[in-house]
Amino acid sequence: MNIGIIGQGFVGNAVYQKFKNFYNVYTFDLKSDLCNSTYKEIIKKNIDNIVLPKKGDLVQISYEISDLKDEIIYSKQFNGIKNYKVDEEDFIPGIQQGLKLMKIGETVKFIIPSFNAYDVVGDENKIGVNTSIISTVTLINIK
Repeated sequence: MNIGIIGQGFVGNAVYQKFKNFYNVYTFDLKSDLCNSTYKEIIKKNIDNIVLPKKGDLVQISYEISDLKDEIIYSKQFNGIKNYKVDEEDFIPGIQQGLKLMKIGETVKFIIPSFNAYDVVGDENKIGVNTSIISTVTLINIK
């Protein structure tokens, strides 16, 4: 299984250290010196027939949100199919960043630190303040 960790701050690095021996873990951050993969490296690894979402593309995804114990908070059924215009709509920042590295039909589990999830306020429902999340995302289509 491939796991992407969005943000390599304190929490992201701690999660990376825990999972790196069990999974293929790719780390992404705006500060490239904190990552083990760059956007260009990902493209080189997957050079054959790769189509990645880019700004302005309309994508269809399904996703669920879990806590760090992998207990589901919001299921794929609850969230439904989401149509999202890449980088042009408000959405969970960690998923926004991760989507741009996914191929159609791919499912990726992202471990997202709180500042790239629901930030310091939570979602004012089931996700508390300063809460990191796991999101399993499937990229269904790019239009």
